[in-house]
Amino acid sequence: MKIQCIYKIINTKTNQIYIGSTLDFEWRKKKHIYQLKKNIHHSRYLQNAWNFYGIDCFEFSIIERIEDKNQLVIREDFYIRSLNPDYNTMREVKSHIGLKRSEETKRKMSLAQVGKNHTEETKEKIRKITTGVKQSKETIEKRILSLQSSNAWRTGVKSVERSEKIKLSRLKNGGYIVSNEQKKKISDTLKSKQLQSAISKKIEKYDLNGNFICEYPSLQKAEKDNMLYRGSLHQNIQSLKKQEYKNYIWKIIE
Repeated sequence: MKIQCIYKIINTKTNQIYIGSTLDFEWRKKKHIYQLKKNIHHSRYLQNAWNFYGIDCFEFSIIERIEDKNQLVIREDFYIRSLNPDYNTMREVKSHIGLKRSEETKRKMSLAQVGKNHTEETKEKIRKITTGVKQSKETIEKRILSLQSSNAWRTGVKSVERSEKIKLSRLKNGGYIVSNEQKKKISDTLKSKQLQSAISKKIEKYDLNGNFICEYPSLQKAEKDNMLYRGSLHQNIQSLKKQEYKNYIWKIIE
């Protein structure tokens, strides 16, 4: 059974959270875990924490079930503004560029965002979500020592040392100069046809009901205008073959 809801991902070690909305909670949970395991999650904050603490330190839970899917973005925006989650790349839900709203919709959004009275039960839930644990200086020092003893830290140090040795070796041997022709060849190689094709593809934006909103000349432009993580649309639409992303439907114009 699909559950439409606002959900959170909480780091049980630090009480830091990520807030999201979805039409299908279980499917969205699996997608988060898949992206985090592959190290391709759109939130670099959540990805870094996941890499550091590991899967066992994160829990998924539902904050509020939503019956009307048109309220998902409104309620997600409310919780992000209220809770200021640590792991959300965007601190507010940017949406609806080019979308004309009716006066009734504007009135509902206004009521949802401003001056809404919550029950004591809702206030208590928000209080529990936002209550954090302040780490002592001793705890922070232990975490730093633990990180420094890890394989990742040692590998990084060795990599820096190796890089410095290579630089010194090149200087002793007079170094080398990269000609303009070589620079151009390198540039041409990096700007592959596949990459250029992905960047220049036009993309259309629809709401979840399939209503057309607007068109963008490229994936990069769509990501920039919607304040999305760079490469997120390309990853979801072309690599994962998913049209729905951030409560919108995206279609590439071939």
